[in-house]
Amino acid sequence: MSSVDGLITGLDTTAIIGQLLAAERIPQNQLKAQQALSEARADVFADLRGRYDAVRSAAEALELPDDWAALSATSSDDLVSVDAGSGSITGAISFTVIQRAQGNTVYSTDTLSSLDAVVAAGGSVFSARDFTPLGFSDLDGTGLAVGVQNFAVTQASNAAVKVGDTALTDGVVIDATNNTIDISVNGVSQTLTVAQGTYATKDDLVTAVRNSFDAVIGLDDVLTVSKNPVDQIEFVTVREGSAATVQITGGTALTDLGLSVDVVANLGTDGIISVNGVDTTVTNTDADTQVVLGAGVGSITATLSGGVRVGTADVEQVSFGNGTLTEVVTAINGAGSSGTKAAIIQVAEGQYRLQLSSTETGATSAIDLDLAQFTGLSGFTTLTTGQDAQVQIAGTNPYTVSSSSDTFIDLIPGVDVTLAGTPTGTVTIDVTRDSGALADRVETLVSAINDVVGALAASSEYDAETDSAALLTGNATIRRALDELTRSLIEPVAGAALGSVGLTGLTIKNDGTFEFDRNVFLDAYEADPAAVERVYSVPFESTDVSAMGRVLDEIEDATAFGTGYLRSAEDAEKARVEDLNTSIARWDQRLEIRERVLRATYTRLETALAQLQAQSNWLAGQVAGLSQG
Repeated sequence: MSSVDGLITGLDTTAIIGQLLAAERIPQNQLKAQQALSEARADVFADLRGRYDAVRSAAEALELPDDWAALSATSSDDLVSVDAGSGSITGAISFTVIQRAQGNTVYSTDTLSSLDAVVAAGGSVFSARDFTPLGFSDLDGTGLAVGVQNFAVTQASNAAVKVGDTALTDGVVIDATNNTIDISVNGVSQTLTVAQGTYATKDDLVTAVRNSFDAVIGLDDVLTVSKNPVDQIEFVTVREGSAATVQITGGTALTDLGLSVDVVANLGTDGIISVNGVDTTVTNTDADTQVVLGAGVGSITATLSGGVRVGTADVEQVSFGNGTLTEVVTAINGAGSSGTKAAIIQVAEGQYRLQLSSTETGATSAIDLDLAQFTGLSGFTTLTTGQDAQVQIAGTNPYTVSSSSDTFIDLIPGVDVTLAGTPTGTVTIDVTRDSGALADRVETLVSAINDVVGALAASSEYDAETDSAALLTGNATIRRALDELTRSLIEPVAGAALGSVGLTGLTIKNDGTFEFDRNVFLDAYEADPAAVERVYSVPFESTDVSAMGRVLDEIEDATAFGTGYLRSAEDAEKARVEDLNTSIARWDQRLEIRERVLRATYTRLETALAQLQAQSNWLAGQVAGLSQG
């Protein structure tokens, strides 16, 4: 708005208005100060919640019984390494190494006189690996386009299942009047006769039904029977796919077995295999069944080993260019899906062999290339057969343990053992509880809690000497957080022989922070591991709450979204900030109007004075004229 600064009065109107507005802005400035204070308090609550996250992680690492199963393992021989995880078994085991794992290696029976000799006139070879877990024992490609083939099982097959309508009961009596089951499996009808007798338990009754299979030749190979978790009897076909059927058609034992007659047969679920976007449905997954899979260009013949499972396999038609020895080796080693590595071995000057090695080890390892497609070679000779690693466990009656690799997973539950060589003597693996790792976890917990306690104290401290207070001095929420977090950790634990964390080396200091004596913890743990664990963790079936359970409950009470008291305090401060922001904005509007009013008032004042001055000047002129006359 335009301003008239002292044209008549000589007053600095703009400065005067500014001073008047400054005086009227004092309440707004107070609101802004309150807003800044609430923002700072909200930031403190948010920071505290973040610090609680570290406490939560540390407590969760000590809360469950499995968390206390950390193991430490040592090996008596440098050629055998150990990797300990968690488990409940401790002690020592001794063994001798019989053999290490190796993969299948073959070499060309004939030698070649040139690196440019053609060994694969067809220009490419089929390669496949990682298909066994999907339910295939072999894959063979025909006429495929060169390159990676997108091979996946997109729908798993399932068996046909007949489930009882009601739960089995104990004490069932089977006699000549209620001992038959008429059943059709994969379209073949059979009558089962359950042995007569009194079956005290449900398991005994199911076993009797299973034993009735013995009178039907081959039934065990196509059908299983069991009791499910809700005590219903279940018949499940070995075959999977819609060609698998099971149907109860009648019998005198149905009522006592909780069964009913099926109007139609129960069917299995088909598997679906996709190759390069072409789907093939598998209706019968019997082992050794072959299925031709369309691939867009060419096909793949898959030999099934049972049901198919969802997943992908590495399949590729590897291009050999002109098929020379050099090109073949380069192509095989460059193929992303190949589980085979190739090498050229010069056995004499100017004489070469092609050597192929499986990248996997174990008795089932094999070259994953179709060797018949090496048309420029008369054949291959086995250099090494795949073999499992084997160790013999020492004792009066020793036994052998095998592994497809040099690493024996969970040789002792929770401990992996890896062979880096073949020791000549006995190797001893000693497994103990890893008390050091547990002490580390408690130290991490104490550090995280002290961080929170320190931050809580700093946010509410008062300095009497300077008469200065922190942002949240006297705040009830902060006092509650300090009290509840401390209480959750140090209070006695119901059912624990040691009573509380104090007897495990964790004590509270005068300033409210905690101190951890690692040696006290280790001594207590060595004396009674279960007693120390019981303070921090309770068995799954227990209704008691451990120290860590209480700490986690307190963290949830403090930080839970929508209900946590720290979060609620933070939200309240944020809401106050928003309310104050609205009030401040209204003051801006009010002051803007006030400024316009003041400027208009002073402008009118200057105008009025200007008019009066003009009149004064005119009158003075008139008076002067009269005087001259």
